[in-house]
Amino acid sequence: MPGMPGHVTDERDNLLAFIDQQAYTLGLSAWGLTDAQASSRPTASALSVGGTIKHVTTVVRGCARQVAGEPIPDGDRAVEFTMGPHERITEIVADLKASVAELRVAAADQPLDRQLPIEAAPWMPDVGALALRNRLAHMIDEMARHNGHTDILREAIDGVDAGSLMAGAEGWAENPWITPYVPSA
Repeated sequence: MPGMPGHVTDERDNLLAFIDQQAYTLGLSAWGLTDAQASSRPTASALSVGGTIKHVTTVVRGCARQVAGEPIPDGDRAVEFTMGPHERITEIVADLKASVAELRVAAADQPLDRQLPIEAAPWMPDVGALALRNRLAHMIDEMARHNGHTDILREAIDGVDAGSLMAGAEGWAENPWITPYVPSA
């Protein structure tokens, strides 16, 4: 999948295509990392690549459950942002992909104007409800924000940036701007 989604047919397709694209690039941030690297905290932040992907997965899955009319379980934010010693980055990335698939299924036939209740939070004013289209746009925003985090974390771990990861994953030719990433054997 290239850095930008291809042709879309309508608003829902557009929103879901950008969610797919953001999940794809977020998963790429872990490509070639060991579990130890993915759980490391290479900056002043407490974030790790694996923990950040786990957090996004929790948020996307919560959105999918809300859209499907299911209860959203209370989570432990400390655990949500931490990659545990027995967790594997490949499983964390697979779970991210599964959460996006759940959201796609939940949102497939729902009206984009459907109002979803939103609890007030420090980052979300007490608006009461948001239309599904706004909730999906918020998922894009959430994923894009954390893609930036994982890009910085990845560069701090081994110097590899998002463009090189995408170029390597998609088989781009080396050019003056990008050297495609090739994982070590």
